[in-house]
Amino acid sequence: MSAIHHDLASELPEFREKIHQLKLDDSHFSKLFDEYHQVNK
Repeated sequence: MSAIHHDLASELPEFREKIHQLKLDDSHFSKLFDEYHQVNK
């Protein structure tokens, strides 16, 4: 079984800059983003 990774910036390229800005400015979003990244590995 092959795992398919779904990086948010790749899945939603039109929101790449917004995602980056939210990671910098919003600690709650940053925490959720990191948790998503860990689960997605």
